[in-house]
Amino acid sequence: MLHRGHHDPRARADVRSKGEAMRLSVLAVPAVLASAALVAVLAAPAGAAPPQPVCGTTLSVSTSLRSDLTCTGPGLTLAPGVTLNLRGHTLSGSGTGTGVSVSAFGATTVTNGTITGWSTGVATSLDGEWEGVGGPLTVRKVTFRDNRWGLDTSGESGTGAFVKPTTVVRSTFDHNNAGLVSAWFSAPVIDRSTFTDNTIGLWSNADATVDRSRFERNDEGMKVYEGGATVSRSRFVDNTLGVTVTAVSGVTITDSRFSGGDVALTGAWEASLDVSGTAFVASGTGVLMDHGSGTFDQNTFTSNGVGFRQASPDGYTVLRDNVFRLNGDGILSDAGDPDLQLGGNTVRRSSGWGIYAPGAVDLGGNTARRNGNEPQCVGVVCAAPTS
Repeated sequence: MLHRGHHDPRARADVRSKGEAMRLSVLAVPAVLASAALVAVLAAPAGAAPPQPVCGTTLSVSTSLRSDLTCTGPGLTLAPGVTLNLRGHTLSGSGTGTGVSVSAFGATTVTNGTITGWSTGVATSLDGEWEGVGGPLTVRKVTFRDNRWGLDTSGESGTGAFVKPTTVVRSTFDHNNAGLVSAWFSAPVIDRSTFTDNTIGLWSNADATVDRSRFERNDEGMKVYEGGATVSRSRFVDNTLGVTVTAVSGVTITDSRFSGGDVALTGAWEASLDVSGTAFVASGTGVLMDHGSGTFDQNTFTSNGVGFRQASPDGYTVLRDNVFRLNGDGILSDAGDPDLQLGGNTVRRSSGWGIYAPGAVDLGGNTARRNGNEPQCVGVVCAAPTS
């Protein structure tokens, strides 16, 4: 029998055992949590790359293709600030829709791969209500092949909304109906890019800047309609029509070269051309002016059927200090145009006319010799050659 104030040793031992068990249990919790955390880290490492994207989805983080991606419906949409790296792979469509839609907002990039088989390869998304100039789009090392339109940099038709400044670098446009389309206030910059075997290589209905690029075997290398373009250090090779400028458009061309094809450069219907330091070689016609105006300074025309031809009496054109050699006709004006002005041009060894420009304004200093037709110059007085 236990008396008040005395403790049962068994009870004390039982309490001690329970206390130790609780202490051990508490000590075990951090270890269990640490183990669980380690498992979580191993299962989902920080910075894991996004998975292969799925057709028809919007990419909210920068993503790389892990393999070719073929879509029978919509392609991919890039949220603001997202880069799509094709990593050498191909994004293919079934002839309709847009391969990559880019948000009008934020900087976006498409790089390093091929986009083929779409109605439009890459274009700005026009969803939402917004006007103004958005964040830039960079297209780098992308091949656009067999699309209706390869890259469409246009804003919304007629409004100037959704304009996204676009830079294209080291990209290729091959076998598209139109390689690059620029309209409605867009102003793409094209650098070191190639346009081959398209119906139209670059169609500018706005303002485009082209530098160190090549246009080859297109039906039309560049078509500028109610827009503008600045072209420098570029090559146009064997295009049926090299550059066609029409309908109140202005184009500046410097330090470039045109060779082959039917007509290298056409200025028509209120076009305005400013061309300098450029070579026109072995085309049917080097420059054809038909209701257009232009200034041509220090260019060379070699082995063309006709070097320069003025086909209509409309348009104010000045030819200064150009050199014509071995053409069928050097300078030929069909129109008797008083707004054609000639000064300081040298024309040699044409098989036909040297300078035939009745009614032209003579700025002096023109020379012609060893051309097939006599007189050597019609419409201007040619100075005696010095050599």
